[in-house]
Amino acid sequence: MHITSALLPLLGAAALVSAQAPATRRYGVLKDVRPELGFANYSPAQKVQVADQVAQTLQVFAHQYVKIDNYGVDAQKEIAKFQKKAATLSHRDYHYGLARLFLSLRDFHTNYYIPGAHSCYGFVTPFQFDFVESKDIVNDPRIIVKSLTINPDIVNKAGKAKVALVQPGDVLTKIDGISFKEHWKRTQKETGGANQFGGYRAALSLLSSRNGKLYPAPENDEINFTFQRAGVAQPFNVTIPWVTVGNKACLADAPGGGQAFTKQLFHGPNVNKKSKTLDAVKPDSPLDGVELFPNAYADVVLTPTKSTIVHWAIYKHNGANLGILRLDAFTESGQPDTTLAETEFRNLLLNELAETDSLLIDIRDNGGGSLNLADGLPQLFVPDYQPGLGRALISNNNRVIFVNNTQGGPDWKAAFEAAKPGDKYSKPIPFNSVEQTNELGQIYLKPVGIFTDANCYSACDTFAAAMQDNSGAIIYGEDGTTGAGGANVIQHRANLIPMAPTIYKPLPYQDVDANGAIRLGAPDFRISWRATMRVKKNNGQLIEDRGVLTDRVIRPRTEDFTVNQATGKSTQFERIAKELKRNGELTRKNGRFFQSPLNLTRAVTGAKLSFPYTSQWIKSLEIRDGTNKVVGKASPSPHFRRTSGTIQSSATITTLGRFKFTIFGFDESKKQILKTKRDVIVTPGTDKFLKVAAGQTWNFAKSASSAFSAVYNTVATPAANGWQVGETSLVVGDGKQYLDNVNSAFSIFANVPAGAKLATAFDFLTEADYDYFTISVRPIAAAAPTILFVQSGKGTVDTAYDLPAGDVEIQFLFTSDGGVTDRGAVVSKIAIQA
Repeated sequence: MHITSALLPLLGAAALVSAQAPATRRYGVLKDVRPELGFANYSPAQKVQVADQVAQTLQVFAHQYVKIDNYGVDAQKEIAKFQKKAATLSHRDYHYGLARLFLSLRDFHTNYYIPGAHSCYGFVTPFQFDFVESKDIVNDPRIIVKSLTINPDIVNKAGKAKVALVQPGDVLTKIDGISFKEHWKRTQKETGGANQFGGYRAALSLLSSRNGKLYPAPENDEINFTFQRAGVAQPFNVTIPWVTVGNKACLADAPGGGQAFTKQLFHGPNVNKKSKTLDAVKPDSPLDGVELFPNAYADVVLTPTKSTIVHWAIYKHNGANLGILRLDAFTESGQPDTTLAETEFRNLLLNELAETDSLLIDIRDNGGGSLNLADGLPQLFVPDYQPGLGRALISNNNRVIFVNNTQGGPDWKAAFEAAKPGDKYSKPIPFNSVEQTNELGQIYLKPVGIFTDANCYSACDTFAAAMQDNSGAIIYGEDGTTGAGGANVIQHRANLIPMAPTIYKPLPYQDVDANGAIRLGAPDFRISWRATMRVKKNNGQLIEDRGVLTDRVIRPRTEDFTVNQATGKSTQFERIAKELKRNGELTRKNGRFFQSPLNLTRAVTGAKLSFPYTSQWIKSLEIRDGTNKVVGKASPSPHFRRTSGTIQSSATITTLGRFKFTIFGFDESKKQILKTKRDVIVTPGTDKFLKVAAGQTWNFAKSASSAFSAVYNTVATPAANGWQVGETSLVVGDGKQYLDNVNSAFSIFANVPAGAKLATAFDFLTEADYDYFTISVRPIAAAAPTILFVQSGKGTVDTAYDLPAGDVEIQFLFTSDGGVTDRGAVVSKIAIQA
């Protein structure tokens, strides 16, 4: 399961590369455009209907009681009051009222999408601001101009002469005549932010841009800034009009009044291309793809990777050797699968960043994304990583979702049913299992820091909390906490309606065109559904509202934006590099090193396992099997220098299957300092392969096939959850309902002549688009298999597939993700016809 990337789309883009031609935007000033900020025109009955759907959605709000305790805001009472007057409100007051209700909850996972032309506009100024170092960052934060817009249309609309009055490094002292803190106090119910630092960041960002899909338009047509320039005695004022940026595609779709345009072609995503709920849904913005400001990290040149969200550098000024691993988000751009990001992250640790003295993982301004990625990375730095937990609100609607409709899967059904009478929440359970989140183990053994700010939100919060809870890193931050967003999120249209259709109903103007595209500017809302909880030294604490406390606040200095950008220096990175070096001296982590190939090891029965390695400052090594039995040892010598060798098992391999071996490392005092894991697939030697001669037909029978066939489960798939092998058939799990996160293969190793075919019959019933049944064949000499069949959903097949001649591996693979499960797959016939 995942957590949504929440923060950046809410506040508007801070530094985006243009992805659309300028003609797709309409630039203006708020004074002129305000009459065009229309809303979906609901009838009184529709207003009542939508307000009821909001109330039903708030019935599953994970932070219902938390927001009452921390901010005195009761979502249930507020929507009940709104419902009483909903039918009589003007369109503007109705939609602004709901938007403000959601914003008052101070939860960036919980949003009302203002429907109509209003949602097609962003509101911007030409200035980007940032906090810099000061004596009291809570009561007297110091703010400077970080950069000016690089968008000429915005400059022209704001007024070239006015924009030219301001320079990077100018100190912002007042907004509309009041201090920043006073401005935040007056607007915090509408700016959001789950704690004070999150609120500060949100309020500051909203001085540069705001998303009309989520926020009411600025009350005033202009905004006045007071600046103080270094070396100049008197402050100066600049009054700037709010510049509007309209998305023309959205404006073409946006509902106003009248009948739905059932024959119109819309510009939204295709409703038939399903997106897995809980991580891929995020509010878009009319400012998406619009160039606003220069790259936020121009002080250090970052090298891109194949992943759009992973970048790196090595900071070397003043003798530093600090590896920087920049993670922009926890979900790949346009791709919910995180495999590419995980691979690039891991490869950087093994290669480009392996020889650094320490590592800084920079997750500032990271709005979140996939919990799978946030839970999958800590194991690379800490042994026996313990992932965080989740809980859900006890409510009738959640009972329908979890228990009646089993939409969270059997684990969440059991957790909900485990609640006692009077409990407010379900029993806490992990989103991801310990086995899933510890499949690899440690790679980088030297000091690690995490660099955050209060724009680090959602899955970013979770990752920072995980590293702190598991003692994996020092938390450096530009603020006293992270953004404090702790939940995964569901959307009314995409998730709640299909999960509980008896409760949740479509909203007005949610049209779909003939091609399946949805209307931009249409109504919708989303909600924090399952709250995240911390473990170990912060056991039981929520991330929501509290966030992750920073170990050491390190804010930029003015010269980082006015001088250092030209030299590549960073006062922040220099301070962090020195501190991590001192930490390495205290913890004896400096210079510690271990590498052994991570590639899946293939071995044949009758051989001995061996793992080559290179190490430093590791006195002894052990390799243990799945029962924790020591099966091999090595003593690197001299251990204080870079040493290479091989750890070899003492016994030969006799059993087919997929096995996990763990490499342990110890220092001079026999303290464990390394725990890393390696997968081994054991296959038969070719002399043991099934031999099928021309003209022969072989029919699978378990009792006669053990020498050349086996089940291969990943370590996170218990044997009972994978393929169960009958005498002549295969079935997944118990054959009634498969479980979450299954990855199970059944392989047959055979030598076949030219013209041979695989004759097979099977049926399957899985979650469409997410849980798959696959048949493949791989010539033993080939690295990758040829896919013969792959499908999800429902089907019954009886057919034959061509096989390549020679030694081959025929594989039946079943995979499932988390959440929704069904009966699975049954293979009733397996035969090779030659």
